[in-house]
Amino acid sequence: MTNLERRRRSVGRHPYCTTCDTHDESTLHVLRDCKFVREVWLYFSPAVYSPTFFTESLQAWLLSNINCHDLVSDYSIPWSTIFVSILWQLWKARNEHVFNSIPQSPTAVWNKGIFWARCDMESFLPPLIRSPDSRSLHWTGPEPGWVCLNVDATVSASTSFGSVAGLLLDQIGSWLSGFQKAIGVLQPLQAELWAVLIGLLFVWDQGFVFVQIQSDCAEAVKLIKADNAYMSPISLVHAIAALRQKAWATKITWIPRTSNFLADMLAKSVDPSSTDFHELDEPPVALMSLLSMDALHLSL
Repeated sequence: MTNLERRRRSVGRHPYCTTCDTHDESTLHVLRDCKFVREVWLYFSPAVYSPTFFTESLQAWLLSNINCHDLVSDYSIPWSTIFVSILWQLWKARNEHVFNSIPQSPTAVWNKGIFWARCDMESFLPPLIRSPDSRSLHWTGPEPGWVCLNVDATVSASTSFGSVAGLLLDQIGSWLSGFQKAIGVLQPLQAELWAVLIGLLFVWDQGFVFVQIQSDCAEAVKLIKADNAYMSPISLVHAIAALRQKAWATKITWIPRTSNFLADMLAKSVDPSSTDFHELDEPPVALMSLLSMDALHLSL
């Protein structure tokens, strides 16, 4: 029931798209032609979809893409699976905007579409087998359907200047996104709590709803997991507890520092002269081989 259809049935006031407000909101407009939606599709290289992708009729467009099972090399996922997953997230984003007045960025829609496409692919794979030793020394992925946010903080012993960082990975250790931020002078525990809070805000804006947070600071994890965290006199703990009460599911777990070295490297590489928030769409070059090693270890 797009606005055009609702207006045709006399149950809506106008036929216009609530996102761009310039065209009638047809099914094809919602799923492909709206300027917001087009931004999502343009995250993919033109080589991924056909030359007629933006010109075909609705039925021809759906059938040609659903029946295209070519593997998208960047993700090792068939195009048909990605296509359907993106469609579903576009429709959900439209409904969130129309009925709940909650807009979502093209980046958030695209990230969730790729994430659920990966989950669909992984549902056909045999369970991962991990040895007890590997779990203590290497990163351990979240449950199927969840993303993992690894956070860490560092504070200079000489200047007390702190910085935080985090990386968002899927179940098999593939990079989804990351962030870095310098946060000024503070104590180590404060920095660790800031890392969790900023990381949660970052993932909330990305649109994920099942999030496991991993931190190597046992004291911070204990404070956040306390039953009365929402009443904590520590403002950062209180803010984290309030954020976790939103419409999503979050878990926080302690992990040894050896399992969190990627977040540690990110935190230590923050430029102290800049207080800007830096979003990392791609992993830094120094982390690429290490990410591959963790992903390989998960498959053993």
